[in-house]
Amino acid sequence: MAASFEVVLADLQSMAGTFHTEADGYRALVPGITPTAVDAGDSGLNSVMASVFTSLASLHELMAESIAQHGDQLTKAHDAYAAQEIDNRFLYDGLGRETW
Repeated sequence: MAASFEVVLADLQSMAGTFHTEADGYRALVPGITPTAVDAGDSGLNSVMASVFTSLASLHELMAESIAQHGDQLTKAHDAYAAQEIDNRFLYDGLGRETW
């Protein structure tokens, strides 16, 4: 039974690392995909475009943060399962030593 948990724990740890790595990768991509503001010849339109670009930058950061939070949740799940496995092992070992 413990061997199957080790695989799950390793998978959770691996996935958490992948999510954190990909969040950093996404953040690194943002400057390359964010359009630069241009002068449209109309100050009102320039203002609107600047607002849109600012909003897009905020959305990109929120997306990267969401990816990182999924990694954090996987880390918490890993830690919770690992603690539970230790508790179960102590219980099992304790029951095995009892003489009835």
